Amino acid sequence: MLDGHGEKLTSIKVVGHYLPTMEGMKVDMQDTGVTGPPRYGLQFEMESYEEVIAPGKNGIVAYLSSGLIEGIGKKLAAQIYDKFGEDTLNILDREPDRISEVPGIGQKRSELIRNSYMETRCARKIITLLAPLDVSATQAVHLQKQLGYEAEFLLRNKPYSIYERGLIEFSLAEKLAARSGIPKTDPDRIAAALLYTLERQEHNGHLCQHKEFFIRDAIHVLDTPELRRMEVAQHAFSMLKGRATHPLPRPCLPPGLRSGGTGCGTADPRDADHEPAALCGRS
Repeated sequence: MLDGHGEKLTSIKVVGHYLPTMEGMKVDMQDTGVTGPPRYGLQFEMESYEEVIAPGKNGIVAYLSSGLIEGIGKKLAAQIYDKFGEDTLNILDREPDRISEVPGIGQKRSELIRNSYMETRCARKIITLLAPLDVSATQAVHLQKQLGYEAEFLLRNKPYSIYERGLIEFSLAEKLAARSGIPKTDPDRIAAALLYTLERQEHNGHLCQHKEFFIRDAIHVLDTPELRRMEVAQHAFSMLKGRATHPLPRPCLPPGLRSGGTGCGTADPRDADHEPAALCGRS
C-alpha cells in the first residue's frame, strides 16, 4: 500500500468501534474509506474485521491461547482442539456450552470461556453493527446473549421480530431495516408499526381507541405513501384474529359482539367477518 506521495506505508491508522487489541494478531479489515482531518495523517475507518486464523491444529491452538479468550492457555487449547478438531471454532460460535465436554473444564471455567468468547468473537460483530446506531457495547453484548448465535442474522434480516419480542425499540428496528434494505411495505414492518401504535397509546394513558383513529395513527407511523389505508386496516384485523406473533390486544367490540354483554372481550372466531369498532390496550 502506498501513501499520497507514492511511498510504501509501514503502518496505518485505523479508527472504529471495538478494534482488535491483541498484539501480533492478524486481521482482515473492511473499511469505509479514508477519514479524519489531514493533520492526523492517513487513517481508515473500520467497518468490520475478522481474525485471520491459520488452518490446522497449530493455527487454532495459537488463536485460542493468544490471551484473547480468558481461561484458555496453550495446554488447554490443545485439549480443546483434540476434542473438537477442525470444528472447534464452529462449536464455540454455535454451541459454546459444549466446551464443558473437554476433560478438565468444570462449570465455572466453562462459563468463563463461553462468556469471554462471546464478548470477543461473537459479540464483536453485533457491537460493530450497532455502534453506528448509538447502541453501547454493553447493550450490544446483552442483546447478543439474549438472541444467541443467530443474533447477527436476526438483526440484519428480522429486526421487527426482535422489536415484537420487546428486546429493542421500534426506532432501532427501523434503522436496522433501512440499513439492510428491507422494504417499507414489508408485512413485518406493518405488524410492528401497528403494535408500536398500540403501545404508544397505552403509554399516553389511552385504554381504548376507535379503529379509524388507530389506523390513522398507524399510517402516520408507517409514513409510506405506497401503503393504502385498506391494506393497513386488513393487517390490523389480521392481528386481532391472532395471525401476528406478538401478544394480542383485546378488541373492544360493538354491542352485538361483546363478551358478557359489556366492556372489552375476546373476539369470537365465528365473528371473523365483523371488524371491531375500536381497539383496547393489552391487559
